[in-house]
Amino acid sequence: MISKKSISLLIASLFFLGFHFFSLAQQSDLFEIEIDADMRDLRTNTRIQKQVIEKLIVRLTNPEKSDAKKITEQFFPEPAKYIKQFRPTDNGNVLVSLDGDSIQELLIESGESLWRIDRPKIMIFLAIESAMGEREIVVSNYGHRVFSYSTGIDKNQSIRDQIKSVAKERGISVVFPDMNEDEREIINYSDIWAGFIDRMLEVSERYNASNVLTAKVRKDELSDIEWIFFFGREAISFSADLNDAIHYVANEMAERYEYSGRIPLKNIVLNITKIDSIDDLAVIDLMLKSSSMISDYSINKVSEDNVSYSLKYNGLKEDLESTLNQNKSIEIDNDFVYSEMYIKNPSDYLNYKLLK
Repeated sequence: MISKKSISLLIASLFFLGFHFFSLAQQSDLFEIEIDADMRDLRTNTRIQKQVIEKLIVRLTNPEKSDAKKITEQFFPEPAKYIKQFRPTDNGNVLVSLDGDSIQELLIESGESLWRIDRPKIMIFLAIESAMGEREIVVSNYGHRVFSYSTGIDKNQSIRDQIKSVAKERGISVVFPDMNEDEREIINYSDIWAGFIDRMLEVSERYNASNVLTAKVRKDELSDIEWIFFFGREAISFSADLNDAIHYVANEMAERYEYSGRIPLKNIVLNITKIDSIDDLAVIDLMLKSSSMISDYSINKVSEDNVSYSLKYNGLKEDLESTLNQNKSIEIDNDFVYSEMYIKNPSDYLNYKLLK
């Protein structure tokens, strides 16, 4: 139980620390760009420095709406100011760390819409059929080494590497199944070929992946593959090669999650139950700060074992729910009844409980 004295101290501390927090993306590798260049040229060549900025803008915006090259030329005349550090990579390229917060702020001020930290993981299920009639599921590197019945080379490594390369370019996280013994009990090649999404989603939960991209692929037809992207409650069908499929998915996600200072924020009440201490409140505070969908929040009311927050957020309510549902510290509380008079309907609030 939280005492009144503890509540007062907590609120004072949060106010001092800046409880009303506008969260820009904190995902460190989102602001790291790998480029094929010489380190000496990177130090002095403005053209190469602008290429680095341009690559980051492609990650942060929707290329179908924004011209990264034009934006770079117009708003980043001195690109070196935004380069924090760089180092050589094992493959001979250079990894550049950029000042992501400053770049995002400038892009927002210039009127661009941004896709920031809320980038749900994508689970990829590919059923491969070769010209010789061999049938396989594209598994992770680890899955091939540990769980694959094949003792030879990974014939699908080039497909996996190609997809991961484009995903890295766009700043999205993709994962392939390990197909361990437990997963083989849930799903098989025929299930993926037939598009049984329920079984794919069951496996995806093991990887904390909320979206699924799947296709049945014939190796002699890699230029025209039929894909289905299960994105939240939508099932989006499209045709594309391996590279364009990942770009298509990234653009769809950017469209959903982009934020602009021109778009009004939405309000919602978030109730968290099972709160027993100031440490519990600190856990919730950290969770709220970690989501860029939540632009501002404050405490409405603190009771004996629950806290009510007012949130301002951007995007769709179902995406906010999806983001919260992926957090392992909380789960939906169906038993809590919230009855403040100013709440007009159930869509105005969300109820969760803290897990110990």
